[in-house]
Amino acid sequence: MERDSCGVELAARPRARRSTILRRALRNRDIRLVEIGFLAFNTAEWATWIAILVFAYEVGGSVAAGLAAVIQLVPAALFAPFGSALSDLYPRERTILFSYLAQSLAMAATAAALIFGAPLALIYALAAVTASTITLTRPLQGALLPMLAATPEELIAANVTVSTIESVSIFLGPAVTGLLLAFLAPGSVFGVMAVAELVGALAVLSISFRDTQAAERRSIRTGLRASLIGGFSVVFRDRDSRLLLTVVGTHFIEVGALDVLFVVLALGVLHIGRPGAGFLNSAFGAGGVIGSGLGILLIGRRRLAPSLLAGAVVFGLALAVTGETSTAALVVLLLIVCGAGRALVDLTGRSLLQRIVPHESLARAFGALEGLAMAGLAVGAIVVPLLVTSFGARVSLFCIGGLLPVVALLGWRGLKRVDRAATVPARPLRLLQSLALFSGLEVTALERLALSLTPIQVDAGSVIFRQGDLGDRFYVIDEGEVDVVIDGEVVRRQAAGDFFGEISLLRRVPRTATVAAATDVRLYALEGVEFIEAVTGHSEVRQSADQIVEERLRRLN
Repeated sequence: MERDSCGVELAARPRARRSTILRRALRNRDIRLVEIGFLAFNTAEWATWIAILVFAYEVGGSVAAGLAAVIQLVPAALFAPFGSALSDLYPRERTILFSYLAQSLAMAATAAALIFGAPLALIYALAAVTASTITLTRPLQGALLPMLAATPEELIAANVTVSTIESVSIFLGPAVTGLLLAFLAPGSVFGVMAVAELVGALAVLSISFRDTQAAERRSIRTGLRASLIGGFSVVFRDRDSRLLLTVVGTHFIEVGALDVLFVVLALGVLHIGRPGAGFLNSAFGAGGVIGSGLGILLIGRRRLAPSLLAGAVVFGLALAVTGETSTAALVVLLLIVCGAGRALVDLTGRSLLQRIVPHESLARAFGALEGLAMAGLAVGAIVVPLLVTSFGARVSLFCIGGLLPVVALLGWRGLKRVDRAATVPARPLRLLQSLALFSGLEVTALERLALSLTPIQVDAGSVIFRQGDLGDRFYVIDEGEVDVVIDGEVVRRQAAGDFFGEISLLRRVPRTATVAAATDVRLYALEGVEFIEAVTGHSEVRQSADQIVEERLRRLN
């Protein structure tokens, strides 16, 4: 067992238990429903994206395809951080249901416009509305999983499963699109996927949510209404979040470039026909399934930054090498490798973001990431036609492929710092999880509390605090026993797994008792401000804390 500088156990790597943890996450009914909805959503996202690009390419070539991508992505990038704020204003079960219904309606309208030959301006406008509504779902999904997972390992397992589903969707959506486009027009793809979004809505409608965020929503409504840039400010004011989003956001530039290059390669280079664009994208998705499958090795790992760097290098280099061949089979193989690297970047990046961003801001943080994703896709879609026109496909692929590895390597020192800051000490975390007081907290909130705990060693006979002192800390006993003394009389003895100091902090009164070490004691201390924020920010935790305080005060009297 590894330990930190204070001798505290760090999170172990439960390799023998990875399959068990993964099965447990899959048996979690609510996580499973989120994943069913996400499968429908992500399949629809990729299918409609390819359909509109193929439509645009047939209208005006690669320039028109790039322009169509930009028309969709720029509004989506601007809308994403604002739309994600809805989940901080209203219950997340309602906002995610709204997102699926809005996407279904937008896709149905776009299908009608394509089928009945509406003007290009209207078709592209409706496609832009579809892309904007799509940005609502992924941030919500990223913020929902920590609410539904029971342990940090289960959260990683849920992320692995979601990443696998996303990769399957990247394969399935384009494959379905290729089959539909072989016989039907692009409008049919939008119609089929509008129905798929309704399946997602039915899935999330059955999720059982606990509303633990009413207090946070009330406290941030005024701020969000006054400043709609909350999603970006939450993330970019912190250097670690800023660095993480820079690296993860850069990979979306490469994905955006590939979206256009799939069409260019299929129709202009490999000459494999209109369905070929979908099948090349499917190869990329198949690689993502492999990369997500490898993600099970991340369960229980203390460090995620090395995996993030490895994914970035594999993705970028494989993409760069793609320009060296015009053989369809080899291109497919390289795209599979690209997809595996991309899945690893996305999985590790999102998992790290869940660890370092406060849970009450998580949806907005993922909204900022979604906005960066759309902006990155737009940049990639814009750059590809310019590079291909000026330098050809080979140089373009080399330049675009080299971008992500360079950014990741330049940020490597900072990524290691992020990883260290997000590594949760296992022993304090297990201690917090054992307390009924914190049973209502999401796993990521408990992880952040565990990182804030300060280990303290107290010798037998020493006083920890005295009756009448001002309260400034909350304490949890890890080893040993303490005596609680009131007016010189010992009223109770507490042992490992007990806690004290909460009455003074929650009632804002002087210490109601003296607490002294009956034996040598190892404690974990949490600063009063952090304790108050953790308790009062969650209605369920506050109710539990009030009950405990009232019971202890009755015993004192």
